[in-house]
Amino acid sequence: MKVPGKELDAATEAKRILDSVTVDDVPKLRFWRGEFWWWEKGAYREQSKDEIRARVITHLNANTFALTSRVVNDILDQTKAQSIMPAIHDAPRWLAGEKPWPADEVLAARNGLFHLPSIVDRKENWREDPTPRFFATSALDYDFDPKADRPTEWLRFLGQLWGDDPESVALLQMWMGCLIRQSERRLSSRFLSSFTCWRAVAPKPIPMRPNTNATTSMIAARRP
Repeated sequence: MKVPGKELDAATEAKRILDSVTVDDVPKLRFWRGEFWWWEKGAYREQSKDEIRARVITHLNANTFALTSRVVNDILDQTKAQSIMPAIHDAPRWLAGEKPWPADEVLAARNGLFHLPSIVDRKENWREDPTPRFFATSALDYDFDPKADRPTEWLRFLGQLWGDDPESVALLQMWMGCLIRQSERRLSSRFLSSFTCWRAVAPKPIPMRPNTNATTSMIAARRP
């Protein structure tokens, strides 16, 4: 039996809404830095307030009549309060439960969470199933495969660019690593700018020791 909207308790309804979208003991909906975020395909994606409002109204319509904007607004405010993640917190981070690895060492993909240092060091237990307990705002949109074949075409392309300069290849790998690790992504543009300047003025390559395991595997993981 439907009840009139004016009889709803905003806090109670907000909790019901969040409970209805809870997975692994964590709601898939979060309010962070002034925006709603919805977990799907391994990451939290920013959602417009209009879309979230529509979802709330659809949920309420099942058992309520005579909804007013004031009632909906009160429930939305309660939903924000009950799902908020403090703005001071950065992504990625673990939200609840067991924290198997440091969040900034994890690669999120649609087929799981992968601990990069464990993969490189050939340790066991380097994968967890996708879960909204891990707050990341991006994830690979393809399956990550740490045992993928060598990326022959990519390596051939690098050889055409810098066949006699392996240090430049290693430096490019470092920059790509910044892109993969979400916590360092903001540094990538600064890193690329430094790389460009170095290429312009360096009389000879700077000696570096390339680490080919991690980034090569990540590139190879994307199959056509």
